[in-house]
Amino acid sequence: MEKAIKRLEEYISIKRGTNDDVSVKPDFVFVKVDGQHQKIAYNDILFVEAFADYVKIWISNEKRIVTLQTMRNMETALPAERFVRIHRSYIVSKSHIEAIQNNAIVIGQKQLPIGKNYKELVQTIVNNAKLN
Repeated sequence: MEKAIKRLEEYISIKRGTNDDVSVKPDFVFVKVDGQHQKIAYNDILFVEAFADYVKIWISNEKRIVTLQTMRNMETALPAERFVRIHRSYIVSKSHIEAIQNNAIVIGQKQLPIGKNYKELVQTIVNNAKLN
C-alpha cells in the first residue's frame, strides 16, 4: 500500500510539473532587438542600465544591447541569485562585481552608483560573501 501511495504522489508531482528531483532553469534570456529575439546568456551580462523607455544590457565595456523594456520587467526576468538592483537605473551581475567603493560598484571600467534605497541590500550581499 505504501508503495502505491508513493507512486501516486510521484505521478501527481509530475503532472503538476513540480518534480523536485529535476530542476531545469534556463541560463539565458531572450530580448527583442530590431524586430528579432536575441538570446543573451546570464554569464555574459555585466549590468543593465535604464535608458528612458529602454534598457541597455552591457555585455562588455564596449558592447551593449538596447531593447524596449522597463527596469522592473528586467529585474523580474533576471534571477535574483545572480543579479541585484543597486540603483533605480542599474541592475548588476553579482559575479562581475570587481569592487565596492563608498557609494559605487566597479564593474570593468565603469563605476555604478549605489542608490540610498539599495545600500542595505548591497551591504547584505557583501556581508554574506565576506571572509571573517
